[in-house]
Amino acid sequence: MSAFIVYFGEGEILENESGVDLSNFRQCTLHHPNPDTLTMPEVRYWLTCTFSLDSGIYSVNVRVMWSRSANNIRWELKNVTRSKAWQDWLAGCRRRGYEYVMLVQACQGRVPTESAAGQSSNREELGSSSHEEDEVVASHRGGDVGPDIQNLSIQGDEVVNHHPTGEADKGEDILAIVKEIERVD
Repeated sequence: MSAFIVYFGEGEILENESGVDLSNFRQCTLHHPNPDTLTMPEVRYWLTCTFSLDSGIYSVNVRVMWSRSANNIRWELKNVTRSKAWQDWLAGCRRRGYEYVMLVQACQGRVPTESAAGQSSNREELGSSSHEEDEVVASHRGGDVGPDIQNLSIQGDEVVNHHPTGEADKGEDILAIVKEIERVD
């Protein structure tokens, strides 16, 4: 089981003597049994579901913490939009003994897709390759953050959404859902 330190929601990316500082964001720890087998669409789906976002409306931008040097560590955020970049980041963190740390922000728009052919011009992405096509990634803008991600709380290592998603599962009050549906109708 791999643990990920995930920063999310609204916040300002700061810098300090070590590089990027995400202390202005909310934070939780998420676990995944085998992240090496995930493609980027699966990573985005995992995170979208974890944060109770409607995948028909929202996607997530995933940026990971990375240092170009293993000796003179200076943390930076790198966009990860491709499966190879995801897998390279995981392998690099394991090799260097880094924790998996990422910034996840909801954005309104279509979910980026991967393509096996084409030319990449995004050299700022970790693991980018000339064998992959550029992906359209919706940029994060404060007004585009989904309402659900703003109402999350962390209980232990569990992310809890304070607004029902419309599905009765783990402890949601079915009567409250029925009343909300009747109110909307």
